[in-house]
Amino acid sequence: MLQAGWRGWQAGVRRWAHAIPMPCLLCGGAARGARLCAPCREDLLGDAPPRCRWCALRLASPDDGCLACTLRTPAYDYAIAAIDYAPPGQALVWRAKQSWQGAAARTVADLLAEAVARDARGLPPGCLALAVPASHRALRRRGYNPAARLGRICAAHLGLAWSSTLLRAGADDGLRQHRLGRAQRLERGGARYVAMGVAPGQPIALIDDVMTTGSTVEACARALKAAGAGPVVVLAVARTPAPGAGVPDPS
Repeated sequence: MLQAGWRGWQAGVRRWAHAIPMPCLLCGGAARGARLCAPCREDLLGDAPPRCRWCALRLASPDDGCLACTLRTPAYDYAIAAIDYAPPGQALVWRAKQSWQGAAARTVADLLAEAVARDARGLPPGCLALAVPASHRALRRRGYNPAARLGRICAAHLGLAWSSTLLRAGADDGLRQHRLGRAQRLERGGARYVAMGVAPGQPIALIDDVMTTGSTVEACARALKAAGAGPVVVLAVARTPAPGAGVPDPS
């Protein structure tokens, strides 16, 4: 009863906020609810490009997967990415990661929810949402996990139950992830993550802020499947374009 009342109050606040004219988060033009103006939203979403079923990289044609993923099928079932980690969306994602309770975080959650709604595969019924855990090193450095903070907001926008206990980072091996190539990251997998208490066959929505090579979500999916999880769907706010696209590495 109280939860239903709280959700109703939140929905009312969101409707009220959307009616207030505010500057667009990207261009500063006229927008509603301190979100995005129509042209900027169209620039970010527009006609959704065909993407690889697994790594979510853009494809020239609507094939099921890219060559790399076809040769080495990932442990997770498929991935949905809202936008590319490239201008103009790159700045919005960065702001969302830094000011996780602000308008930027709510906006990227909206974008991810819309990407899921547009995707014909959608999500399996009864999905449980959780975030990619931060390594112990990253937690010591930042003091928080951006993926978890954004993940909670995204899960709420998608109407998914949330868990912060099923998946955790394993022991640090002393290697810095951003200094490794894709092949090294995939080989490193191992016990980077540990899953416990997963109900047999439980569908999982694994939320990440920026998907760079797919090696991190691959390691998470392996741990979840080994613990008995059912389908694992990766939901990424943004996907780093392929090397050579001129976009800086988010790490």
